Amino acid sequence: MKNVFSSSNRDIVTVDGIFQISDTPTTITTGQQYDKMPIRLVDPTAMTIIMDNKDNPITLTRNKDIALMGSIHIRTADQDDTSVSNPLRYYIYSNESCECD
Repeated sequence: MKNVFSSSNRDIVTVDGIFQISDTPTTITTGQQYDKMPIRLVDPTAMTIIMDNKDNPITLTRNKDIALMGSIHIRTADQDDTSVSNPLRYYIYSNESCECD
């Protein structure tokens, strides 16, 4: 909140910003599993969600597409030579679609 005003006949709050990420929000609870990532903690007061993969190790090898959670993936390069000086390349991505006109 940016500003709060209260009087006998009027209460006003100014909000600095509201962000909507999805038109279809998903309800989550502690213990839910999303591919490799379980939800460890949901704290609505602190507005935090903690997820990790400590019970689901992820091994990156060449030419793989690994579902991390939902539509978020890790894609590794199709490279023959990997070493300390030439480590395996990878990127994190999400498949999204748009109903654009």
